[in-house]
Amino acid sequence: MDRETEIAQLRHELDILRSRLALYERWGRIARIFFMIWTPLFAAVIIFGLVKVFQFDVFMGGFFVALAIVIGLAAWLMRGWRRPRPAKGHSWWTDIVAPPMGPRSFAASIPPFSGLGRRRRSDAEIIEDQIAEREHRLKELGVPS
Repeated sequence: MDRETEIAQLRHELDILRSRLALYERWGRIARIFFMIWTPLFAAVIIFGLVKVFQFDVFMGGFFVALAIVIGLAAWLMRGWRRPRPAKGHSWWTDIVAPPMGPRSFAASIPPFSGLGRRRRSDAEIIEDQIAEREHRLKELGVPS
């Protein structure tokens, strides 16, 4: 392949990959804002419902309060299961909205926090690696990316 053709091809591929990554980053910001708004509202509605149930029947209210505490404790303990990947300038919200890629096998479908399977890489991680490869190749050719 001609050097100039390869450079043009690499730049074209970089433009496509960067636009796809920018799209994932945009949807990651939208997801973050969505959950920052709706999670507290959802919790407030649940607390309101628990108060109403507790006023209606003390035993039933106590059961649902205990259930809410157990679920809240489980959610608090699970927060550490989502280990952020090494920072490359992007938030882990980008990985949340990017679909996981890789082989479609039973082992790949096991949740990563179970300790049984390994975490599948998201499409955003793969795109970041592809961008790095193409930038490295352009640097080898002596062209700034």
